[in-house]
Amino acid sequence: MAIIIACVMSYVLFPGFKRVKKIVKNKYVAATIIIIFVILITTIPAVLILNSLVQEGTVVYILAKQKINDFSEMDCNPEEGDNCRIYNLLKSGRADEYIKTGITSIGKSVSSLAYNILITIPSRLLDLLIILFLMFSIFVDWKNIFIFIRKTLPMKIEHEKYILTTLKGTIEGVVFGQAVVAIVLGILGGLIFLLFGIPNPVFWGAIMAFLALIPIIGTTIVWIPASLLMIFNGINSVDNTLIIKGGGLFVTCMIFLSGFDTFVKPKIIGDRAKLHPALILLGVIGGLSVFGPIGFILGPLILAVFITLVRIYEKEKEHKLNGNKKVIKKKKRIRGKKR
Repeated sequence: MAIIIACVMSYVLFPGFKRVKKIVKNKYVAATIIIIFVILITTIPAVLILNSLVQEGTVVYILAKQKINDFSEMDCNPEEGDNCRIYNLLKSGRADEYIKTGITSIGKSVSSLAYNILITIPSRLLDLLIILFLMFSIFVDWKNIFIFIRKTLPMKIEHEKYILTTLKGTIEGVVFGQAVVAIVLGILGGLIFLLFGIPNPVFWGAIMAFLALIPIIGTTIVWIPASLLMIFNGINSVDNTLIIKGGGLFVTCMIFLSGFDTFVKPKIIGDRAKLHPALILLGVIGGLSVFGPIGFILGPLILAVFITLVRIYEKEKEHKLNGNKKVIKKKKRIRGKKR
């Protein structure tokens, strides 16, 4: 995986490397600058976002616990309204204890996840070092690497060009599509949060833009808790307006954010990579299930190569059939002349 990630990132950042090389006039210095740039863009945003999520998660956990305590101590007259009847109904079924148990279970799961992330940090750092080292080597010696790959591919030159062109279009399509979709989702998410009165919509829009690059999870990790928290606050404060706004936020994000991510993104990537959107979606889902997060690039690439090989086979078969037809016609002409 580290080798594949290094190759993909090197290809994506290669235009930047060439521009830096023109300025500094030295490939080693240019490669070093690009590697430093990669370290900065991967570590700084990740640390800032992780820190923000931890702080926000702590606040949400404390507020939720406080709301549940208030809920368990609350006693009201059913004549006060429907929400009060819901409170008494939930309390009679000891729902507050189940909610407390659920929050405790979630807390334990989050702690376990944090522990697992911590113990895998050394292996992740090793993978990162391998990726950076390979990227540096590719930037410095890309010509010889490319010549070696061209020599070792067991196929005709036109087929090599066809496959390399397909791979280029697929990589550009996947990366371009992911970047465009992430930006659009960040803007949409920020506007939706602003519309529904969520504090700091610009900040949360930036968070959603970054999280949109993460397959499957994406923006849902932001807007689902925000919707549920608004609904929960509405129930707790007996405020139907908050409940309606929370439900509206959930439905709006489901339609625009999840819908855009599910249906529009494969279309954007498919048009760029010249593949059917269904194949892109299938490649992303299959790649994620087999290869993990990097599968959102590897899946479409593997499908693209497979389809390219099938097209090459079809062309070769058609060429062979046309050649056989020409031979048959030639033999018939010779026989006719002899007669």
